[in-house]
Amino acid sequence: MRKPAEVFHPSEYLREELAERGWTAQELAARMDYDVRSVQMLVDGHAIDEKAAAALSRALGTSWELWVGLQMQWDGSLLQALGEAQA
Repeated sequence: MRKPAEVFHPSEYLREELAERGWTAQELAARMDYDVRSVQMLVDGHAIDEKAAAALSRALGTSWELWVGLQMQWDGSLLQALGEAQA
């Protein structure tokens, strides 16, 4: 039986990206053309929707599919855990 891949919230990846680049949430907000509060919410763990994924991809030079995929994996892991808890 294969061990499932580690699933983590996209905000964890986002925090690592910011740390690697030496950027603050304020700097990312300016690059995304978002307000700082909204970016801080993403950094703190709020869900990343398609609009935020597109803005992150432009600001960070990544694909929007990366962000949407990370969010979908996270959401799927929560659903799986819920199903296992109910079984």
